[in-house]
Amino acid sequence: MLAPAVGLGLLSGDIAAARKFISDVPGPKLLVGHSYGGAVITGAATDLPNVTGLVYLAAFALDQGESLLGLNNQFGQQYGPALAGQFLRPDGPFENPQTLVYLDRANFGQAFVQDIDPERAAVLAATQRPIAVAAFGEPLSGIPAWRQVRSWYQVSTQDRVIQPDGERWMAQRSGAEVIELDTSHASLIARPQAIAKLIKRAARA
Repeated sequence: MLAPAVGLGLLSGDIAAARKFISDVPGPKLLVGHSYGGAVITGAATDLPNVTGLVYLAAFALDQGESLLGLNNQFGQQYGPALAGQFLRPDGPFENPQTLVYLDRANFGQAFVQDIDPERAAVLAATQRPIAVAAFGEPLSGIPAWRQVRSWYQVSTQDRVIQPDGERWMAQRSGAEVIELDTSHASLIARPQAIAKLIKRAARA
């Protein structure tokens, strides 16, 4: 299992870096993406013959022309605002694409991963990496990989970052095999055994 880093500065840049990484490693690949990582694997895997499947963990499964910001606004209108939205702390104006966005440390636990030990959540809050406004607003330029390969989607029913109904909508649209876990947005941290089981099932398939 390999976990390449993403820059969180521009979606197209992260897609290009992930695509090169995937292409450089021999053998078939099952790609797993959490949250923003879902948008990255959606673009990076397009037309790559060595990608056998996609696993989305409470993640953005964008379609061509969609952005994270656009889907966030859409889900907010359809399902109500996500709790985490009120705790976003930009280091500059949202009008500036280079502005970096954090989650307020004091409220990180309750917004992102409310179902783990508070001390562990505080460590995650202190070590979180910010994402640039540009990454939120940039649309996916190509065909999404979920139109080409088999996919799986894990819905977090207690998600406070992406609305659970929004996750269900993306999963249904992509034709993914779906599991639901009664957990927070950070499902891979809160429910690691269940997530590992899902990944193993997808790998066997």
